[in-house]
Amino acid sequence: MLTTAFVAGRLTLDEFRDRVGSACAARTYGDLASLVTDIPEESSLIPAGPAGTAGTAGGDLAEREPENAMAAASMLFACTQFLSLGLTTIPAIVCGHVALRQMARTAQRGRSQAAIGLLLGYFGLFWLAIMIITLAGAAIHGS
Repeated sequence: MLTTAFVAGRLTLDEFRDRVGSACAARTYGDLASLVTDIPEESSLIPAGPAGTAGTAGGDLAEREPENAMAAASMLFACTQFLSLGLTTIPAIVCGHVALRQMARTAQRGRSQAAIGLLLGYFGLFWLAIMIITLAGAAIHGS
């Protein structure tokens, strides 16, 4: 409980150290209970969110902001482009750029997925261009 309160910003570092020292020296449950009774409630420190519910203080960013769906789609398209013979290459690139633009305006997660989608998408586009040039050259040279 002390660690949670410290991470949430409800205890200063000095208070945390003092209380942990007292907790280690405690002999009864009553001694332990007295260390946490005066810690402010988590909900009293945080303003209510848009839906009227309190957020989490110092909580994980994953709990507050969702993952960007376009970033996940970009990576999915990029990973399946080799199976689709390049049909999902352009959607991977477009979704990756849209995801990065959306995440620049919000605090959503998924930058690494968008980056992987873009990297694989551009690699696939480069590969498709090489294949088209090679096939066109073979067709011209063969006739």
